Amino acid sequence: LGHPSVTSITLNNNSTNIRSSNYSTKAGKDRINKTTMQIALPLGADIKIAGNKKLNWYAGGSIQPTYVINGNAFVLSTDEKYYVSENALLRKMNLNTSIETFISFKSSNGVILNVGPQFRYQLLSTYKKEYGYSEKVFNVGLKIGVSTTF
Repeated sequence: LGHPSVTSITLNNNSTNIRSSNYSTKAGKDRINKTTMQIALPLGADIKIAGNKKLNWYAGGSIQPTYVINGNAFVLSTDEKYYVSENALLRKMNLNTSIETFISFKSSNGVILNVGPQFRYQLLSTYKKEYGYSEKVFNVGLKIGVSTTF
């Protein structure tokens, strides 16, 4: 829709709040992108599986307390016909976990390059508990790290 419209979102406290949204669209009729900017503090460990002085293979895991700095949320309306922009329903604090494996290469000048796949899973819903739908995001990516000593 090219204009704000009024629709309802049912919350878990048994009330229905009427919201006005600057963006609402029929479900499945448009492409919308939900984005968040997050900062995380990964706390983890890895174990050496094989290797020598220059080339090593590791497996590891972490738990990552995460804070959402900024983001936008498109939530499904009560009648499941519209997506509504409602950023107030984004959960600010979340908890993620990851597992990974990577190859570590140490160069002759002491620079260490780590490369490998990582699977990351969000333990809590993206949305606050007041919203009836739960979304737990997972990501599969490539970890690249460079380290050195001074």
